[in-house]
Amino acid sequence: MTHKERFLAAMNFIQPDDKVAMFELGFQIYSEYVGEDPVVGYEYAKLSMLEKEVTLGRNAELMVKAAAKAGHDAIRDIGGYWEVAPGMPTLLWLPEQEDRLAQIKAIKKEAGNEFAIVASVGSFAGTIPDGAYINEYVMRIYDEPEEVLKDAESFLQNILTKQRAFGEIGVDGVLSASDIAFNSGTFLPPGLLDEIFFPYLTRWADECKKDGLLSILHSDGNLYPVMDRMLESGISALQCIDPIAGMEMGECKNIVNGKLALIGNVDCAVLHMGTPQEIDALCKNVIESAGDGIGFVFGGCNAIFKGISAENYQVMVDARHKYGRSQGVPGGGIAAPLEEHRRIYV
Repeated sequence: MTHKERFLAAMNFIQPDDKVAMFELGFQIYSEYVGEDPVVGYEYAKLSMLEKEVTLGRNAELMVKAAAKAGHDAIRDIGGYWEVAPGMPTLLWLPEQEDRLAQIKAIKKEAGNEFAIVASVGSFAGTIPDGAYINEYVMRIYDEPEEVLKDAESFLQNILTKQRAFGEIGVDGVLSASDIAFNSGTFLPPGLLDEIFFPYLTRWADECKKDGLLSILHSDGNLYPVMDRMLESGISALQCIDPIAGMEMGECKNIVNGKLALIGNVDCAVLHMGTPQEIDALCKNVIESAGDGIGFVFGGCNAIFKGISAENYQVMVDARHKYGRSQGVPGGGIAAPLEEHRRIYV
């Protein structure tokens, strides 16, 4: 199998032929892992048109090199601007949608059809707002419900506009990072999420299927109270399965029962601060609790952030090869040719 075939097999509930698939929500340790960071953000924005074209090609080389070294089966694009703290943008972002589209084209040119590509499309309404606006946001939900629903529709239309552009250039899936929960449970009561979040999530999943795209939702926090809604929404996969919030891969695998793919859930805090022995044991537990490579994609619970050492991350990569060999089909291999099992969003 190519990396792309392995990822699509896992996402479509087919046993990969050799090992569990692997994908990261975000990968920020390029300089540590392959010796150089992509040129992004304000530094990229200063470049001339010709310099930008050359830079996007070099960025693609680094991204494909890191994916090949780590064995990632899908590559996530470089997203747009967002703040990790007031006035502090995330490490990896490109200024305009046109830049992001051009970067994906450069990745496809560099990688050919070897890796799946997943593009980020933004978040839905109903997610946890910036801490400075939580009180205002909650009051609006109760005082201006019609306006909140208008906002929810606007968020969805913005997502759909982006994903259509990504779909036209041949991405395999789209990802929405939409945190709706804390460690204690959902930010808003499930009943409110049924009004301002899940109907729009369902419509998104439907549009993704029409466009032949995988739909991947990322959310931190304890999602057990709404796992039934996640299943009903029709999304392809849920990414994170937050171990810090007490979510366990094995338990979630039993809950979804082959109806929703799961991506995760290695604790990034352990990747950051743990010993090699602790990381190895954790990865072994995640892989074994998932049971097999059907509907499961191995990876960190969140972005592989700056501060995680290349050495620690390599322990995780090596653990995937040690413990993630496919055993679901006697003699290895998938039960039937991949083409016979493709679902409508592949």
